[in-house]
Amino acid sequence: MKKLIPFICLMTATVLAPSLPAKVTIKDGESAPAVVPVTGSVNAIPTRIQWEYKTEYYQQLSEKRLNDFGKQGWELVGFSTNQDRNQNVSYSYVFKRPKQIAPQ
Repeated sequence: MKKLIPFICLMTATVLAPSLPAKVTIKDGESAPAVVPVTGSVNAIPTRIQWEYKTEYYQQLSEKRLNDFGKQGWELVGFSTNQDRNQNVSYSYVFKRPKQIAPQ
């Protein structure tokens, strides 16, 4: 675990605060560079993903139907079993996918 701590500190310093001093002090007096050179573009601004959800009700959902939902971008995130008074069982399947937002 001791070797992992400097790595985490370096990654945190690189991603979150590139203006830190050239070296950071780590437990037991060790020091390491605060900034690690990164190649490529790192100017992306993180945004919050908006999700859309849908619920489907089936007696049994086939693998083919699940794959069809997947091809449409839906991810299965939960399901529940439902039973009526006559002991008939059905299932509720909850799917989500990133919401399509129109460009501004």
